[in-house]
Amino acid sequence: YRFLYICERKCCVYTKGKNEFTYKCLTKKIRTMLVSIIYLLIVVLLLVSMWKVYEKAGRQGWEGIIPIYNLYVMLQIINRPWWWLLIMIFVPIANIIFSIIALKEFLEKFGKGIGFTIATIFFPFITFPMLAFGDDQFKNE
Repeated sequence: YRFLYICERKCCVYTKGKNEFTYKCLTKKIRTMLVSIIYLLIVVLLLVSMWKVYEKAGRQGWEGIIPIYNLYVMLQIINRPWWWLLIMIFVPIANIIFSIIALKEFLEKFGKGIGFTIATIFFPFITFPMLAFGDDQFKNE
């Protein structure tokens, strides 16, 4: 015995088995909740990783998780002037270039090369935890 039920603008098929109905599809709410939980876990992982990376760099951990201020601190770590922050925030196209240069120089302080920089641009949720919880040491040279 089968019937269709309209739920949240979507057809859901129910099948009657031994005295119970079996739901054949995930609702939109459950999928949204799962995606939200995964997103939240990634955000928490990145926050913890940034905290640990900034501690490895000899700074306070909280400086790594405050937006904008963490860029300012990163520029201090790599010995770049404060006005780079203005470019990174307000100047289109140049902000991408300056951000990549700053990230490359920041990662070089941990002994990482251009390959790791490229990986960090595309997969920060993988590379920042590797940097934070790995054996890499900060070299202030």
